[in-house]
Amino acid sequence: MSNYTKATNFASKDALLTGNPSKIVKGTELDNEFNAISTAVSTKFDTTALAAPGPIGATTPAAISGTTINGTTGTFSGNVQMASLNGGAIALRNSIINGDMRVAQRGTTGALTTGYTYISVDRFAGIQGTTANGILARVTAALDGFQFAAKIGRNAAATTTGPIVLRSALESVNSIPLQGKEVTFSFYAKAGANFSAASSNISVTVSTGTGTDQSLATMATWTGVATPITGTTAITTSWVRYSYTGTIAASATQVGVSISHTPVGTAGADDSLYVTGVQLEVGPVATPFEQRPIGMELALCQRYFEVSANMLPAWAQSTTAGKISGIFQVPKRTGPSVALYTGATINAQGPTGTFASGLNSTFGTTTITTFNYPTGSGYGYGVDYTNATALTQGIGYIYIFNTQAIGAPIFSFSAEL
Repeated sequence: MSNYTKATNFASKDALLTGNPSKIVKGTELDNEFNAISTAVSTKFDTTALAAPGPIGATTPAAISGTTINGTTGTFSGNVQMASLNGGAIALRNSIINGDMRVAQRGTTGALTTGYTYISVDRFAGIQGTTANGILARVTAALDGFQFAAKIGRNAAATTTGPIVLRSALESVNSIPLQGKEVTFSFYAKAGANFSAASSNISVTVSTGTGTDQSLATMATWTGVATPITGTTAITTSWVRYSYTGTIAASATQVGVSISHTPVGTAGADDSLYVTGVQLEVGPVATPFEQRPIGMELALCQRYFEVSANMLPAWAQSTTAGKISGIFQVPKRTGPSVALYTGATINAQGPTGTFASGLNSTFGTTTITTFNYPTGSGYGYGVDYTNATALTQGIGYIYIFNTQAIGAPIFSFSAEL
């Protein structure tokens, strides 16, 4: 790109005396001037390709379409908005964790109830509004760039149902960076093959509140609740990306998203809703879905939920009681609750190779304790077990499942909202 610089001062020739050779306008002079003009014009950016209010440098951003800009440096006084960078995603902008449903530590399917339940894909909870006959499952997406999707709908036996909702909530520390920002909520969705025309609409809501780490289940009644984004969309049986834009209030300290529908098709038919690629980002443009490495995505999920190993070290405090302790793979959001991963019987194996009966049904009421660095921080755990038999006080044991396949977890630890 070059600027035009005049080579010949033609006006100065007027003051020369007649007969002066320099008074003559030569063809080479004209040719040189026109060549310089041609070069400058052909290498300058075409301002007609810019939308109002004008070219680069204007105080209000302008859209540039179908044009290649060549140069070594560029300065922009405002925000740069683009759909991709070098044809790929712009990293670390999606506030939603596990938006492509790759992580499912709880399993690939579960039954919905009339209360919000985390039962399948991490960081997403579902509810079946009137009767407990819904399902939430992780299925193959069959969509370019996505391996999995969440399927939410009725189970095969259901004949009537109410609204079925899929939700995800951000904790306050991840919500506050969105304060006062224009944001875009986007996702891919499609209807099942038998999705009824009467229920082809889905409802979308982005909610905010002014409390701290409020429960996902109470999103509709959060302190200071507001809904900066709402919408109703008719979907089809083909994957389509939908997006909505709104502004988060400057006072908002928590953000959550909801996608819901009410299936009314034939019982047992596939009138489910399929969702993947859920993204919430700053800006008025839905950029390509952010594909984070799976190790990073798993670690983000484990801040809220984690399962233990199949075998855990323990020690006997008495002949009938003991303690299991360990360090979490990822520190939890807060001191988590503990639950037996399944209903399988657990046995404690001592150094002699003999088994002693372990945790019974009373374990369900046992609470988790955290290590004191600091208390309640969610770095580690200690689980007390009782009603064991034939333990030797002060002896170390290895806690294992005796009815589960090797590799099945023993405990689950939840710090979900």
